[in-house]
Formats: sequence, structure tokens, C-alpha cells
Amino acid sequence: MLQRVDGEIVDRTLMTLTLSCDHRILYGADAALFLNEINQLIEAPLGMAL
Repeated sequence: MLQRVDGEIVDRTLMTLTLSCDHRILYGADAALFLNEINQLIEAPLGMAL
């Protein structure tokens, strides 16, 4: 995927995360917090070792 960084177009690799859940069991805000946590762990995997 091409994105603009500091006015220049650069090629980036992106991964899309999707969560499917039953809204009767899990609130959307909780699901968003969960995906945010997964995102942070993927971007900084050293955090999983500590």
C-alpha cells in the first residue's frame, strides 16, 4: 500500500485485524480495547516476553 510520509510517497506493508463477536456477550468498546492491545503487542513483540 502506498502512503504519504513527510510529503513523499512510500510503500508500506499493512495488516488488517478484524474481530467478530456476539454483541450480546461483548460490548464494542471492549472489543476495540482488545484489538488495540493485540495491535500494540504485534508492533512491539518484546512486550510479550516481559
